[in-house]
Amino acid sequence: MKDRFIIIMGIVFIIASGVIYTLERMAATIAGSIELAGFYTAHISGTVPSTVMPGFGDNIVVPAFLIIGLAFFAYASLRKK
Repeated sequence: MKDRFIIIMGIVFIIASGVIYTLERMAATIAGSIELAGFYTAHISGTVPSTVMPGFGDNIVVPAFLIIGLAFFAYASLRKK
């Protein structure tokens, strides 16, 4: 029973890591699109701004949750032996 709980916690941490990373990228895309729409609406000349996508390590929570989730999996698999 306890091993199953540890595996479920690992899954939860890994899924949370993926959801946070996806939401962060979606927010960056929306913010960049709003900036680009304002640029074109105002007929501003010059260089067109590009959307800066966040990297995997930009938010410390994402890799931390992934490492914690993988650690739970490793602990559960080593404990079964």
